[in-house]
Amino acid sequence: MYKKTLSKFLILFTLFFVFFACATASDKRCKSIDYFKAKGGYVFRDGKSLDISGIDNIENKDLECLLSFPQLEVLSLNERITDEGLKYVENLKNLRALHLDNTRITNEGLRYIQNLDKLRVLYLSDTKITDNGLRSEEHTSELQSPYV
Repeated sequence: MYKKTLSKFLILFTLFFVFFACATASDKRCKSIDYFKAKGGYVFRDGKSLDISGIDNIENKDLECLLSFPQLEVLSLNERITDEGLKYVENLKNLRALHLDNTRITNEGLRYIQNLDKLRVLYLSDTKITDNGLRSEEHTSELQSPYV
């Protein structure tokens, strides 16, 4: 009986340790802009500008790390990013320029950036965004330069 109890305890302890270690590791990966640097991204202006446009190994799920960098003012995304990835961009309230060139963003994804009040420059060439989608967004009148 003692061995069974000890065995169950060890199994539970191991499961807890593995879960805690994984949760901690995923939290730590986003605590530094170095996460994007390690994947090949370029960081400029003391972490206020991030260019991951030419990086193939960054996907929508990686953009969750952007939540740790509310100071970002300029962001360039890559061709693998879809509307789903933009949900992490909507919290970047200091964003002034957003480069979505060659991404898979559609009209639907524009809803995630409609409340970025400081956004002045938006690059949309080679996306699936239409003129109707651009016109339907209320905030786009604030843009100084929507490049389509």
